[in-house]
Amino acid sequence: MAIGKASNFVINDDLFDTIFIEQINQNVNAFNTASANSIRFVTQMLEGDYAKTRFFDRLTGGVARRDTTSVSSATDTALTQDEVISVKCSRGFGPYAQTLDAFEKAQISSEQMTSNLAIMFADEFLKDALNTGLTAGVAALSQTTGSQDLIYDYSGTGNLSHAALIAGRAKMGDAFGRIKAWVMHSKAYHDLVAAQVSVASGNVADFAIYEGNAGTLGLPVVVTDSSSLVLDATTDNYYTLGLTDNAIVVQESENRRMVSDLITGLDNLVMRVQGEHAYNVEVKGFKWDTANGGANPTAGTIGTGTNWDSVVADDKDKGGVVIQTT
Repeated sequence: MAIGKASNFVINDDLFDTIFIEQINQNVNAFNTASANSIRFVTQMLEGDYAKTRFFDRLTGGVARRDTTSVSSATDTALTQDEVISVKCSRGFGPYAQTLDAFEKAQISSEQMTSNLAIMFADEFLKDALNTGLTAGVAALSQTTGSQDLIYDYSGTGNLSHAALIAGRAKMGDAFGRIKAWVMHSKAYHDLVAAQVSVASGNVADFAIYEGNAGTLGLPVVVTDSSSLVLDATTDNYYTLGLTDNAIVVQESENRRMVSDLITGLDNLVMRVQGEHAYNVEVKGFKWDTANGGANPTAGTIGTGTNWDSVVADDKDKGGVVIQTT
């Protein structure tokens, strides 16, 4: 008689990593492309709680009339140097536990268990990373402090419409072409579809309705029911983002760890699995306020606008615009 051994039910590290990486790469490559690289998932191991990249801000008004008859001393203008700072978010997966008896009765092998966990872990990893990135993007871009003016409030008028997209995009002025993709809640997306039905009925553009598409000013749309895009579920207020290249970057910054443990001393043998990982979040044109926001922030802290400090003088060099609708 064959007897299942407890050692059969363990996480196969090599198999887990292989399947996890395949699942991540497939989703990441598709997502980066679909979002026109406005939201990017990348991998680079980073030390500490923050990552800092120094840069010189864009020069403005540097070209002027030169007086060919003058030999007077010229006045130097200092270059403006600052740094973009991303913040590391430490995450845990599990722990999850199940009796070995349940695995045995279901005839699930350790390879099957490893495969299923790797796929679930990868999906949850990306879902959480996207939500955190969007929370950061909304918080940073919707501020109205100083000279920043990147939010268009259409909530007093109604649902998302083509007029709202145009007015929101106009916040970028003559740099509106830098917006590469929209990110919106499914409720806002269907409001846009409904608006198109009302304006396109009887027109030659009806083919867009038949194909199930929505007019989005020629830009791709990422539709996600992320809580980050809900301002207030009670009043049905939503955020729609118009993002530029590399507006939000989520960087896997620590090696993933997944371990399994056999628990004895109970009526049944139990297998417990638990994992850890971390990623950094960066918003284009901003630095994380390390003094006020601190390390390993909560969702609420990430979503506090004053924890994201502007590091560029021109709003056109930031990550995009925010449209607020009902």
